Amino acid sequence: MKTRRERFDAYREIIREASRHPFAYGTNDCVLLVAAAVQRINGVDYTAEFLPYDMRKAQRLIRKAGGLVQFISQFLGAAETDIERIRVCDAAVVSAAGQEPAAGLWNGSSVTCLAPSGAVGVAANHIDVFWRIG
Repeated sequence: MKTRRERFDAYREIIREASRHPFAYGTNDCVLLVAAAVQRINGVDYTAEFLPYDMRKAQRLIRKAGGLVQFISQFLGAAETDIERIRVCDAAVVSAAGQEPAAGLWNGSSVTCLAPSGAVGVAANHIDVFWRIG
């Protein structure tokens, strides 16, 4: 298991790298942000199961799984809802009024998600579920 400092460093490096590139399905999106954390912390790359993809294929994969939570759960196991257990660099799915659900990484006070406008923070009260990584 990584220390709190190692998890924060991993989070910071993952977000920094993602922020260097424009949002694009299949190369720099919310699912791949989570995959980067899993790879960095657990040493597991589960993206071979579904890469490459574009926006249409992403929508089809997520719809076939039953939604974003179910799609990510295929790779990370059962999601949790007890927010007191979340740690820096754990994965979460958030939803805000009028927005599609998005996956991101917990930074200690909010969830950082990738969007076409760049990395955005989403308040904890919008977390639907999360997965402990590592």
